[in-house]
Amino acid sequence: MKWTAESFYTHVAKEYAVCLDGWPQHLVFANLSDHDVPGGIAMLQDLLSRIHRGVLVFTKLSEDEHKALTVQSAAPGKFTPRPPRAQRRDYGVQRVPPWLRLSRPPRKVCVGPKSSEYVEDSDAYDSEVEEIESVVGVADDGGLSEIESASGFDD
Repeated sequence: MKWTAESFYTHVAKEYAVCLDGWPQHLVFANLSDHDVPGGIAMLQDLLSRIHRGVLVFTKLSEDEHKALTVQSAAPGKFTPRPPRAQRRDYGVQRVPPWLRLSRPPRKVCVGPKSSEYVEDSDAYDSEVEEIESVVGVADDGGLSEIESASGFDD
């Protein structure tokens, strides 16, 4: 159930063309769980008895009444409009970024990695190539390679 006058008007009264009749005029139309109900449990029992007796009911509105419906006329019970929203103290004034207020440079934004993903050492690469070529050269001469001698392949 929509328990504010504005939401009741928008989502119930205007959408379904109904009005809630029989709500006590001295009771503010609000969520009764969130507010202190004047009269306490006696007021809640009064609302329940109004429902059972058929006094508190939804009534269908005619087309003319539906077109003339406003938030104030749709609100059952006492209608209190919402207070205006307070503005900021610096409304209309350009806001200065925090780093300018503290006379510091803005924080540097780092986008992406700072170094390459793989660091290649060209000197180490050249020495590895020479070592591999020497091993291949020994194996081509008919001798045993390091792998064959270490693995225990003896003929």
